[in-house]
Amino acid sequence: MKNCLIAFGTLIAGASMAHDNGPVSQWSVRHFDVRNGLPQSSVMDMASDSMGFLWITTEGGLVRFDGRNFNLIRLIPGQDQLTTRTRQLFVTPDQELYVDDANGDIFTVHGHNMVTRVKESGRRLSVYGNIPSLQVYLDFLEHRQEDWPNVGEHVPNVNMIAFNRETWVVRHREELRLYHSGALRRTMVVPSNDRPLFLLNGSIFGVDNEDRVVRLDTTTGRCVEQPFLLDGRPATWPKEGRYLFGNDDQESFVHFQQDLYRCWVDQHGNLRLDALGIQLPAQTLVNSVVRIKNTNIIAVGTSSKGLHLYRPVLLRTVKCDLLGLAENSFYSQADLGQAGILTIGSGRSGLIVGDSGCSPFTAVVDGMSYASLCKDAEGLIWFNQADRIMAYSPFTGSLVETGNLQAWHPTLWAEGDSIWVADLKRLGYIKDRRLHWTADLGGTRYLDRPFLVRRDQDGRLVYGSCTGLYRATDSGASRFEADTRFDGLCVRTIEVIGDLLLVGTYGSGIRIVLKDKVHELPVDRNGALNHVHSFVLDGAQNLWMSTNKGLVRTTLADITTYVNDTTQRPFYAVYGANAGMTNPEFNGGCEPAWLRLADGRLSFPTMDGLVQFRPEDMPDPFPSYPILIGRVFVNGVPWSINEYSIFPPNTMQVSIELGMAYWGEPENAKLEYRITGINDEWMPLKLDQDRLVIDRPPAGEHEVFIRAVGSAARGVEVEPFYWFEVETSFWWTWKGYALMVAGLLGFVTLVWQWYTMGLRRRNRWLEENVRSRTQELDRRNEQLTRALETRESLIGVISHDIITPLRFISRVARSTRQLSQGGAPPLELDRSLEDLTASADKLNVNASALMDWVKFNPDQITPRIQPVDLCTTVLEAIRLWEEMAEREAIQIVKKVPEYTIVPTDPHLMKVILNNLIGNAITHAGRGAVVRIGYKRTVDAWELMVSDTGTGIDSETLERLSAMLSAPDMGNTARFARGDGQGIGYAIVASMARILKATVRLESTMDGTTVTLSHPIDR
Repeated sequence: MKNCLIAFGTLIAGASMAHDNGPVSQWSVRHFDVRNGLPQSSVMDMASDSMGFLWITTEGGLVRFDGRNFNLIRLIPGQDQLTTRTRQLFVTPDQELYVDDANGDIFTVHGHNMVTRVKESGRRLSVYGNIPSLQVYLDFLEHRQEDWPNVGEHVPNVNMIAFNRETWVVRHREELRLYHSGALRRTMVVPSNDRPLFLLNGSIFGVDNEDRVVRLDTTTGRCVEQPFLLDGRPATWPKEGRYLFGNDDQESFVHFQQDLYRCWVDQHGNLRLDALGIQLPAQTLVNSVVRIKNTNIIAVGTSSKGLHLYRPVLLRTVKCDLLGLAENSFYSQADLGQAGILTIGSGRSGLIVGDSGCSPFTAVVDGMSYASLCKDAEGLIWFNQADRIMAYSPFTGSLVETGNLQAWHPTLWAEGDSIWVADLKRLGYIKDRRLHWTADLGGTRYLDRPFLVRRDQDGRLVYGSCTGLYRATDSGASRFEADTRFDGLCVRTIEVIGDLLLVGTYGSGIRIVLKDKVHELPVDRNGALNHVHSFVLDGAQNLWMSTNKGLVRTTLADITTYVNDTTQRPFYAVYGANAGMTNPEFNGGCEPAWLRLADGRLSFPTMDGLVQFRPEDMPDPFPSYPILIGRVFVNGVPWSINEYSIFPPNTMQVSIELGMAYWGEPENAKLEYRITGINDEWMPLKLDQDRLVIDRPPAGEHEVFIRAVGSAARGVEVEPFYWFEVETSFWWTWKGYALMVAGLLGFVTLVWQWYTMGLRRRNRWLEENVRSRTQELDRRNEQLTRALETRESLIGVISHDIITPLRFISRVARSTRQLSQGGAPPLELDRSLEDLTASADKLNVNASALMDWVKFNPDQITPRIQPVDLCTTVLEAIRLWEEMAEREAIQIVKKVPEYTIVPTDPHLMKVILNNLIGNAITHAGRGAVVRIGYKRTVDAWELMVSDTGTGIDSETLERLSAMLSAPDMGNTARFARGDGQGIGYAIVASMARILKATVRLESTMDGTTVTLSHPIDR
């Protein structure tokens, strides 16, 4: 189904007042063709159903028009498009609707939205009138068509009229046949062969050969002459009149002399033909005329120019076209009776607008204040000119002497035999043509000027200005105080209706005071009620409000319902340019802002004329036709109408097409909805919204309610519009819960197992880390222990091998000095100097060894094994000790062959050789021989350092051997005690341990030998 948005046709004209004061037209028209919604501009037939829809057959298909949207109807099932060439519409007395096409196939309209093919006939009848039922029509097609000659026509014409489903008549040549329950009951002679018969008000009428109207009495079988009036005068039937059947027995239409006539029976039994004043479209054939059910709108379908909707203009804009009148912007008004209306324009000049035309108000040339006109109890018209209050008598047509009544741009309001007067600074009243000031208002700005004076619900005098609302504090109106609830509001109108005080503002909407509580009315969608100039209650309890954006209508029931329950929005109908006014901006800030005339009309001033109408003539704009369901889409796919509305779990979107006929102004078709389980408050639908879209509906049953805004105020009971259910997802059932719980437990178990495995791994890692750290800590503690032991050894070594020689050197030096001073012999001095030199050499050896020990800490050394020339390394070590050896007459013998290449660390080997040779020279004694030898085996090479000294005593030898075989530095340092040999052997032991070598110490009384055995393959 294709929805077409309607573009409005041109308003032909509203009623206006010119020099002749005559109406140009009483109808407005909206035109539709292929440019704004119709699928094809040729309208074949039309019918209006009980739901308010207008059905149209065209060459482009069957169309349903709801006053706003065109809907192209489709077939069901299968949703195929109906054949485009639709022809005739049939409406039975039971309001069943059928349509045929150019092929003769018959379709029934289903649910006002789709059609079903009920018969593939292949033959057609053109019916003038209506049919009692589809079965009767099909029976004529199948069995009795031979009785109706084609007379050269492609489609035979049948004049059939149905009183009800059981009783109907059919015209057959010169006779009329009456049927009841399918049986022929009576025949009658018809008055004419070529004029159709028609049904009005339960009677059958026809036209005889002399153009006289006759009534056929089916009970007696007689033709009776019928009183006939053409435009209110007795006449005969017009020869050129083309009868156009409607689907209502209360009226039909006739096309005559380019005008459209209404055919009906009045209360006196007269058959009338009255011109409607509708200017039909020219140069096209009118195929069908129908009045929309329960409206005053007439639809005219043409053969080539589409559809025309004619609506009577009920709001008339009265304008004046006088020489020198610049514009028709009017303000305050006063009723002059038969003379018309006195109004003041924006040019501050008065005009009298009457039935005979417009004329200037000559009693005062100009300078009149448009703020106020007031008619008192005597019928005098009071106004203001040049700071002076004056009165005019409509009876004499002249001014009345009032004395010097001065006020600046005042507002005037008649109450009883007095007139209240309020200007910028003062308030008072006129009585007996004397002005009495009662209160000092203290105004200093134009905003402080009162717009109007009224009484509130309690009878207190109140006035409104652009600074708020003010109430009298005493009965004499001598003092006023501001109602702080209206501070800062520009109050333009105040009206008491029952126990309500209505306050209209300029820019801030409407306030309602009930039982001393202020309620703010919601504003309409167009924002018209932001600026309200007047409130008018008519006899039907409709409330009319003039605004800057048109005339707004609601009801007193809408207002009170909203005040009592703010969830019930009031229904507002807005009348604008399409309703017959040339400018929808009404004027305010004047007193009065509206006028009720003696004939019941209301008159409002606008920026372009006076808008006038009778409230009782205005049709109720409230949407009264039922709201229908179209197609339903679930997740974008049409849902079959043959299936229950039970939608699958996790439905993302439900879309429901809406249909409702509305023939008023489209902006007044206001609907709202609520959906149980989704939103329980009423939500407004957009004006152009032709479907309700529900996103992500939750699981469960839901009822959709749709109603017109304001239904509660009218007592309209709202039934569920649509029911649907979204199935609960398996996961939200007890089985799903059980499965989810089981899955969750399994997941938790897996997580727990994974966690415990991780925890065990963590514990193992911690244990290993603790173990490693403990081992490291033990190693560090061990190193610390060794360091402490080394420190103790170092202290002992320093004390024994460094401090002791230093003390000896110091003592020898003092003795040598004393000998030198005492003149000792040179031999004795030489002996002392030799002792000093020997001690210094020993100190040098011990200090060098100590430095090597500190420098080459075995815990911080990684050996770098590489090929080393051992002979060269030995020679370098010997050079360090040659001087000392010569002094002691010690011979050093090297027995290492040249170019002896051994794998070792050259730096560590130098330390070892330096200490071994130094020890040997230091302790061998004068005249000894020190030998350095080399030997190689299969898996090692050996270096021997021996001397021919006196050897080492057994105790020292045992200590030194233990030190050389100790497993680590700490144990080595522990043995570094005693004489000066300790530190040297300790260093040798440490360096050898780094090189994975072993040291052997052998000593006899003939000398000492130290052997270093160094592995070849490490």
